[in-house]
Amino acid sequence: MSHKTYDAEWQKIQQLLAETLQSEAVQVDRREQRQLLTTLYIRYILIANKFSECVDQMVQPQKRLLIRKLLEATLGRILELKYDLVEADLNEWTHCGDVLEILNITPIQSELKVPACYRNDRKKELEYNKNLIESVLGKLGFLDKLEKKPPLTEQQAILIIQVHERARQGRLRAQFMREIRNMKEKTKPVLAEGASEEDEQRGGISLQAALRIQKIWRGYVARRATRRRKLQEMLLIGMIPPPKSQNGVSLMDLETKDYRRQLQEERQLIYENDVKNCRDNLEKNQRGVVLEQLSDQVRGWLYEYKTQTGKIPEYTGSERAASRLLFSRQGTDSELSKSTQISSKDSKTKKDKSAKQKETKTDVDESEEVSTKAMVSTFLPELNARKEEYDEIWKNKDESHNPRQFHYMDIIEHEQMTDMENGLRKVVDEMMKGELLLLQ
Repeated sequence: MSHKTYDAEWQKIQQLLAETLQSEAVQVDRREQRQLLTTLYIRYILIANKFSECVDQMVQPQKRLLIRKLLEATLGRILELKYDLVEADLNEWTHCGDVLEILNITPIQSELKVPACYRNDRKKELEYNKNLIESVLGKLGFLDKLEKKPPLTEQQAILIIQVHERARQGRLRAQFMREIRNMKEKTKPVLAEGASEEDEQRGGISLQAALRIQKIWRGYVARRATRRRKLQEMLLIGMIPPPKSQNGVSLMDLETKDYRRQLQEERQLIYENDVKNCRDNLEKNQRGVVLEQLSDQVRGWLYEYKTQTGKIPEYTGSERAASRLLFSRQGTDSELSKSTQISSKDSKTKKDKSAKQKETKTDVDESEEVSTKAMVSTFLPELNARKEEYDEIWKNKDESHNPRQFHYMDIIEHEQMTDMENGLRKVVDEMMKGELLLLQ
């Protein structure tokens, strides 16, 4: 299939994913909403199978990267729904017949396929492991060793040809003598029924032997015809699948898929090379400018904060960049002090209620154990984020100028610039911490 075909397929999958995400409920009851969970489970399986096909055959490396992330998040969501269904049914096997009938799909379509991209990405590793296991088994003597025979000399080859030629002539001579003997025996008359055993042995072909041969042959022919009719009936009613015959179209399809996989590797190498060049170029030309801009922004915010509050802000480290967290905060210490006064009043009422809460704590714990609420998904935020990324970048993107599906440099530059800014923010944070220590 062409690039446009897989792009259209991806667009259909994204529409199905958007509908499925809209039908997601927030922590529903497993047993009351079992049909909803089963419907989501089957839909995510269909989405995962389509995503795996697109990842396997799509050539554009940036699209494959996004679809790969969507595929992994979808597989994680399938595991969560499977866990909820097992807890709801108290059975590892999930019955989905009613949902399959509603969705108008077959049981084969509802089976989760192993993505081919995982095997293809680990192809070299799997081959290495296979060769290693075979070598170990061969050393231990569990495999038959294939001894390499030495090449034949010219004299040995001549002797082999002579032996086979003499054997061929001997077989022809024996067949000729056998035909002459059979012709002589056929010309002899058949003995009567009352003839003696010696006369019967000297006679022609025995009537009993002929009847026995006919009986065996007719039985074989009848059984073969019956077996053929049975297979035709089974094929007619669909009890057995039809025989697979590799015609020209299927062979061409396999060749096309192999060609697209080779094209994927070539485009991936070009993409990685351009990413490396873009990163080096930004580090060389833009690193100092971006570092100066970020440090000026943080210094300006610190100066504004000090002029408004008269205090030096706390600039502690965290997993995220402290400068990003500071810009995301709103309000000053005055607002924080108001909130602390309100919280102190609330604390008095909480102390009075603490005694009552201790009494009901055991009852609440027991009710939580019996709870049948579905687990909170950790993969839905990832799916929503990747869906928004698709809507923002790829949904309405005009690709008429890129028919061969090469990567886009503007996307690479934006991603590398974002990564460089995140890395430089940590450097700026360390610089600001040092400056604040000097001020204190």
